[in-house]
Amino acid sequence: MKTQTQTKVTALVLAMSLALPVGAADHHDHVHGDLEVKGKPASEHTIAANKVLSERLNWQDRDAFERNEKGLIVPLDAKTANIMRNSYDTN
Repeated sequence: MKTQTQTKVTALVLAMSLALPVGAADHHDHVHGDLEVKGKPASEHTIAANKVLSERLNWQDRDAFERNEKGLIVPLDAKTANIMRNSYDTN
């Protein structure tokens, strides 16, 4: 049985892995709903770092997904989402 700390670490790693691209595309300008994303291709260093991270993740561990589907993970509220969004805003 997983400890609470292991579960938190698993959820954190999962969240981080979803935030990091695993590969790079030639062109990164695109729109997701109302969010327009502008960027540049990942550097060789970033691609290598993401590959190393990807190889270390347990992609078969669906615990966080299952807990979310059962309602056991609290959804991110708008206030916290805005704080996080503004923390990474480069405009």
